[in-house]
Amino acid sequence: MKNIQEIRDLAALRIAEAEYLMQNKSNDFSAAAFYLAGYAVELTLKARICELLDADEFYKEGSEYAGHSAAFKIHKIDKLIVLAGLQKKITAEKKQNKKFKNTVSSVVYWKETSRYELSTSKLESEEFIKNVKIFIQWIEQQKIT
Repeated sequence: MKNIQEIRDLAALRIAEAEYLMQNKSNDFSAAAFYLAGYAVELTLKARICELLDADEFYKEGSEYAGHSAAFKIHKIDKLIVLAGLQKKITAEKKQNKKFKNTVSSVVYWKETSRYELSTSKLESEEFIKNVKIFIQWIEQQKIT
């Protein structure tokens, strides 16, 4: 990934891949779809961090930021929310909007290790993807101050 837009494009691709997998009538791909959707949130938050730091080529090998990017190569959504400068905004939004609170709770539940899960139900994955899309849209609407 070379720049913020490429990170965002990759996040959008991961959502599209998750939705594609869910179109299959079988439950066999639900866990993979769940994982990909969570990864889309992770990427969106990392793009936000890069934007916040004005570091357009943060992950590009050989860039001036490359030596610092290891601190952000984490997969914990709750920690990335803090690093993206969104914790206070999320807390405020959750107080005003119970549905958003449930959305965030669902999204923060995701873990990188979910890729090893075999038992995620189709219904759970569909609901998660819906929540991920809502959360990503909310993130993208937040101004950097």
